[in-house]
Amino acid sequence: MSDPASGNPSDPYGSPDRVRASVQAQVAAAEARTATVDALAERVAATTASARSLRGEVEVTAEPTGAVREVRFSEDALGLRAADLGRLVTETIARAQRDAAEKALAAAAEALGAGSAVVGQIRDEISRRPEPPTAGARQVL
Repeated sequence: MSDPASGNPSDPYGSPDRVRASVQAQVAAAEARTATVDALAERVAATTASARSLRGEVEVTAEPTGAVREVRFSEDALGLRAADLGRLVTETIARAQRDAAEKALAAAAEALGAGSAVVGQIRDEISRRPEPPTAGARQVL
């Protein structure tokens, strides 16, 4: 293909300066995206959520990954039957895990945009987890 005015062959990619500027802009955008993802990873790694049973016998702190950081019992927990305490612990862990995952989802949506593929993957992962029972647990703010 040639330039009609000069008859010289035209470059389909534009001038070297134009190509260089385009590549530099793409690199800058990639670096900015990397910084955003790195900051998000740090934020998610530090994310936890706590949940407490309705009467406060059990309190649990969990991470978005599902890891449980802490389980605490009040003195009232000692008066419960083993089966009831086990149920409260299980329910409270599930609520804390779910709340932590939802915090991570909100952070990802804020950093990457609600429509991003990463946010969609996190949302799908959360939706595959069983919904925790709510009868015996409430979120700690």
